[in-house]
Amino acid sequence: MKNARLKKASPAAALVILALLSFSCAQAPESWSTAETFALDTIITVRTLGAARETAAEVAGIAADTELFVLQTGGDIPEILDTASLVSDITNGALDLTLTPVLNAWGFGISGGEHRVPSDGELAELLASRDPSALDVGSAAKGYALGLAGEKFLALSESGACGVLNFGGSILAIGKKPDGSRLRLGIENPRRTGDTLGGVAAENLSVTASGSYQRYFEADGVRYHHILDPKTGKPADSGLSSVVVVCADPLLGDCLSTALFVLGKDEAVRSWREYGAELAFELLFVDAQGSVFVTERLASGWSTQGFGSGANSGGYAAYLCDNSFSVIKVNEQ
Repeated sequence: MKNARLKKASPAAALVILALLSFSCAQAPESWSTAETFALDTIITVRTLGAARETAAEVAGIAADTELFVLQTGGDIPEILDTASLVSDITNGALDLTLTPVLNAWGFGISGGEHRVPSDGELAELLASRDPSALDVGSAAKGYALGLAGEKFLALSESGACGVLNFGGSILAIGKKPDGSRLRLGIENPRRTGDTLGGVAAENLSVTASGSYQRYFEADGVRYHHILDPKTGKPADSGLSSVVVVCADPLLGDCLSTALFVLGKDEAVRSWREYGAELAFELLFVDAQGSVFVTERLASGWSTQGFGSGANSGGYAAYLCDNSFSVIKVNEQ
């Protein structure tokens, strides 16, 4: 395929959500203990306050341990399979872990390979001949690892410690800062890689993003991203640029963000209205026209002037830094 080009993010831009520990639209981060490593095909960053210095490094090491475990088991991990099955059921199959040969054909699979555009006939054949035991858990592995890392942090830390665990597109905020304020997690601007759209102030919650801007290649002037629609085997054409899921369970958030991106705005809203309260998740998503949609409970602390002062029972609030986006609240009814 002529003119095929893979977009590879720099280490700074590879952090799909920028975890700035004391973030606002014009505020520098505080100095915390930090550990970084590379695993699960992303940069892993753990920042802690009030914990022993070695804690950050030990928690960051969970990512490499999980990567090895995934390889050894072929992704056949009960926690991942159960959560992925649940999300697949409630999204009408928008999440499918058996797309391994299709992802490989595009060059997005674990095995790597050349990026190319498969023919419709090849995709149809690959979809029809999938092996249910050949799993690609890329849409869940970081969330799974992040949950384990969070448990490790709590086991190693004393009361009052807090931390931000950034596993690429999945971040977990644990505890509060010493002044009682929530940890603030910035959300990357899908229009400008490395810039911040806004963020979420969270306590004991995960924030997970999936977007068409994260991994893609271009061929003959067309961009092809890595989030595939299981029904077509092609990059999902959902009209969305980014989906952010806020919930307590990083694994659930990882699976949901992928599936809801595939579904698109209307079906993602339907899924949230039907299951959001039961599964305790909130959404922020950006469409291709530059509108930011925020679910009602998350929007209760929304502000366009930096960190929202409003509080809500969910322990989070959202805020916007780039006012070129229009904000639309999504109600429960």
